[in-house]
Amino acid sequence: MEKPLQPKRLVLYADDDSDDLDFVQHAFFRHPEIELRTFRTAPDLLHSLLHQKRGDSSPCLIILDMNMPGMTGKEALKLIRAYR
Repeated sequence: MEKPLQPKRLVLYADDDSDDLDFVQHAFFRHPEIELRTFRTAPDLLHSLLHQKRGDSSPCLIILDMNMPGMTGKEALKLIRAYR
Protein backbone atom coordinates (compact mmCIF):
# COMPACT_ATOMS: atom_id res chain seq x y z
CA MET A 1 0.00 0.00 0.00
CA GLU A 2 1.42 3.38 -1.01
CA LYS A 3 1.68 6.20 1.48
CA PRO A 4 -0.42 9.26 0.60
CA LEU A 5 1.70 12.12 -0.66
CA GLN A 6 2.44 14.67 2.02
CA PRO A 7 2.47 18.31 0.97
CA LYS A 8 5.93 19.78 0.82
CA ARG A 9 6.95 22.08 3.63
CA LEU A 10 7.51 25.60 2.34
CA VAL A 11 10.62 27.64 3.16
CA LEU A 12 11.04 31.24 1.97
CA TYR A 13 14.52 32.75 1.73
CA ALA A 14 15.48 36.34 0.84
CA ASP A 15 19.10 37.33 0.25
CA ASP A 16 20.78 39.75 -2.15
CA ASP A 17 24.06 37.78 -2.15
CA SER A 18 24.11 35.22 -4.97
CA ASP A 19 26.79 33.08 -3.25
CA ASP A 20 24.61 32.77 -0.15
CA LEU A 21 21.57 31.96 -2.30
CA ASP A 22 23.51 29.20 -4.05
CA PHE A 23 24.75 27.80 -0.73
CA VAL A 24 21.27 27.61 0.81
CA GLN A 25 19.71 26.21 -2.39
CA HIS A 26 22.36 23.48 -2.43
CA ALA A 27 21.68 22.65 1.24
CA PHE A 28 17.91 22.35 0.70
CA PHE A 29 18.33 20.42 -2.57
CA ARG A 30 19.05 17.32 -0.49
CA HIS A 31 15.60 17.55 1.10
CA PRO A 32 12.93 16.85 -1.53
CA GLU A 33 10.20 17.15 1.12
CA ILE A 34 10.92 20.89 1.31
CA GLU A 35 10.01 23.47 -1.30
CA LEU A 36 12.49 26.37 -1.16
CA ARG A 37 11.44 29.67 -2.74
CA THR A 38 14.18 32.26 -3.04
CA PHE A 39 13.95 36.02 -3.44
CA ARG A 40 16.58 38.68 -4.14
CA THR A 41 14.80 41.33 -2.08
CA ALA A 42 12.65 41.49 1.03
CA PRO A 43 9.83 43.27 -0.84
CA ASP A 44 9.69 40.37 -3.33
CA LEU A 45 9.30 37.90 -0.45
CA LEU A 46 6.62 40.10 1.16
CA HIS A 47 4.77 40.34 -2.16
CA SER A 48 4.74 36.55 -2.38
CA LEU A 49 3.33 36.26 1.15
CA LEU A 50 0.65 38.86 0.57
CA HIS A 51 -0.51 37.30 -2.69
CA GLN A 52 -0.74 33.69 -1.57
CA LYS A 53 -3.68 31.90 -3.07
CA ARG A 54 -6.31 30.46 -0.79
CA GLY A 55 -5.31 26.91 0.05
CA ASP A 56 -1.59 27.51 -0.44
CA SER A 57 0.47 26.29 2.47
CA SER A 58 2.00 28.86 4.77
CA PRO A 59 5.77 28.79 5.12
CA CYS A 60 7.15 26.76 8.00
CA LEU A 61 10.35 28.83 7.89
CA ILE A 62 11.34 32.26 6.59
CA ILE A 63 15.04 33.11 6.30
CA LEU A 64 15.95 36.78 5.89
CA ASP A 65 19.28 38.44 5.22
CA MET A 66 19.51 41.23 7.78
CA ASN A 67 21.65 43.54 5.60
CA MET A 68 19.84 43.85 2.29
CA PRO A 69 19.69 47.22 0.55
CA GLY A 70 16.35 48.99 0.32
CA MET A 71 14.57 47.00 3.00
CA THR A 72 16.52 45.06 5.59
CA GLY A 73 15.47 41.69 6.89
CA LYS A 74 14.63 43.28 10.23
CA GLU A 75 12.23 45.74 8.56
CA ALA A 76 10.64 42.90 6.60
CA LEU A 77 10.23 40.85 9.77
CA LYS A 78 8.35 43.70 11.43
CA LEU A 79 5.94 43.84 8.48
CA ILE A 80 5.48 40.06 8.47
CA ARG A 81 4.70 40.06 12.19
CA ALA A 82 2.21 42.91 11.75
CA TYR A 83 0.50 41.08 8.87
CA ARG A 84 0.21 37.73 10.63
